[in-house]
Amino acid sequence: KMNIEKTSALLKTFIERGDVAIPSVEAELSGVRVLTMSFEDGCYITRQDKMKEWNLNKTEIAETIAKVFSEQIFRHGFVHCG
Repeated sequence: KMNIEKTSALLKTFIERGDVAIPSVEAELSGVRVLTMSFEDGCYITRQDKMKEWNLNKTEIAETIAKVFSEQIFRHGFVHCG
């Protein structure tokens, strides 16, 4: 839970722009051994049929992924890969 909250705070700009979605934690449904989060619709980048159906640009997605990981690594020194 703490990593999700930290990552959400660090990537706030990306989230506000709509470039990144991070699930929220459902605290009342979570416990010490179970983490329950909101559902975020998406697909693997290898699903070319979905990418085309949703009119997603592979180049823009690749750039966003690079920016998000660079932000985490070089600006914050904290990477959450989930």
